[in-house]
This record gives sequence, C-alpha cells and structure tokens, in this order.
Amino acid sequence: APFGHECVGKVVAIGDAVSKFSIGDRVVPANSAPCESCYFCTRKQYTQCESLTLLNGAYAEYLLIPERIASKNTYKVPDSIDAKQLACAEILAVCLRGIEACNIQPSDSVAIFGVGPIGQIMATLAKQLGATISLIGRNSEKLLSLQKTLSADSILALSEKDNEKWKQNTPSQKGFDIIIEAVGLPEAWESATQFVRPGGKVLFFGGCPSTSTVNLSTHQLHYQEVQLLSTFHHTPSHFAQAVDMLASGKIDLSYLVTHTLPLDQLPQAFALMTNQAATKVAIIP
Repeated sequence: APFGHECVGKVVAIGDAVSKFSIGDRVVPANSAPCESCYFCTRKQYTQCESLTLLNGAYAEYLLIPERIASKNTYKVPDSIDAKQLACAEILAVCLRGIEACNIQPSDSVAIFGVGPIGQIMATLAKQLGATISLIGRNSEKLLSLQKTLSADSILALSEKDNEKWKQNTPSQKGFDIIIEAVGLPEAWESATQFVRPGGKVLFFGGCPSTSTVNLSTHQLHYQEVQLLSTFHHTPSHFAQAVDMLASGKIDLSYLVTHTLPLDQLPQAFALMTNQAATKVAIIP
C-alpha cells in the first residue's frame, strides 16, 4: 500500500470532473473527504462518514488525487509560502478540531501530556488562545528545550511525578483545568486523568490500539464531574482553516521540521523517526 498523506504540489493534469483548478496551480490536498450524504454526514459528524474517501501515496513524484478530495477538500496556496509548512496542514487540522472541542478560555491552565509533533502543535494553539501551558513528558532535556521553543509556562517530567505537588503548583492549586493527552497509550490515558481538577476536562487525543481498554475512576468522573472528550481526524472546515492559517502566517510550524531529505533517502527518514532523532522530516521529490 502507498504511504504519505501530508503534501503540497503543483497541478500537472486535471480530470474532467474537477473544475476549480488550473494547470500550474500550487495546491494542498487533504487526506480525506466525506460523502456528505450518509447517516453521519447528514448530522455533520463527518469524521464518522461511512464512505470516507482517503488519500495516501505522497511519497512519490506524482500523486493522483481522488475527484471527491480534489473538488471538496483541496486548496490553492501562494507560491511564496514554504512547502515544509504547508505540508503540515493535515496535522494542524486534526489539532484544531481537538482544541475546538476543549473550548479553551484565556484563564485556563492547560497541560499537554506528550510532546511529539501533535503535543507541540496543541501547545502552540492553546498558547495562542491565552491559556497557561504546561508540558508533561518523560525526557527532561527535551521538555526544557521545548519550554523555550513553545513559550510554555512550566514543565513536568514524569520521572519526577508527584501528583499532589503539581496540583498545588497549578493556578487553582487543585489541578489543571484541561488535560490534552497526545501520547496514544492506554497507560497514558489513565495517567492523564491524575492531573485534572474537579470539574475539569480531559481530551483523549492520542489513538491507542483498537483493542485497548483503560481503567478510570468512577468517583472522579461522577462526583468530581470530570469531563472526558475525544476527537479523531479532521473535517473539511478544519482542514480549510489549517491551510488558511499556514498560508497567511497566522501560525508558524517551521520548528516541527527538523530534517530535509530527498525522496530516494526515504528509508533514512523512517530511521530518524523510529529512533526519535527527528520531529518531522520533509521529503523533497
């Protein structure tokens, strides 16, 4: 199966069913488009579309974009914007949907549990909304570096975890208002709930293996009224918003792309990611 779904490129050919682009246009395609007619789409739950069209195969010199995606979820972008940033539209779109679900207010304290690319974007978006940001992860050195890059207000290394101490260090001294879990492991889902205040919110964003189960405190959920949220994927409106933010300079994600390699060095790019030596690698055909 082909791989790669975060991309930007030039239009070199157009099918008869697509009328919105011209040869030579620079475009960013989403990696999906909903049918807009099934049970879920008619209820605007587009990520649950029963016939979601998907796009993969961007690790190539040419990419055929399905008609539905080309017509409904592909956008023309300026030539002046760095392709490395524009290719981050998909990952930004999924984060925008998660942040929207949290309904972050400027007075909120938000903890990001996991500091990979998703966690870093979540922190950037929450910071833009005026929230106080804390980063939670395993690697103290990485957390210190990211604290400066992301202008985070504090960090918590899990190796030094002291739940009660950290609750006292939050603005309410009762825990964080919002926790965003961006790891995708059952144990991380469970750990993330330990840092939220009564009446707060936990967004389970990281995707766990489909057979996973977790143990959560019924006392915390019922008596402390902790709200559990989850979002998956993006919608066309979130993808359009992501493209606009990147193309207009409303957000700068250049810090995510730590390496650039040619297409024939794709195995080396995978090795960098596997060894956690890179955050994101830009592949240039």
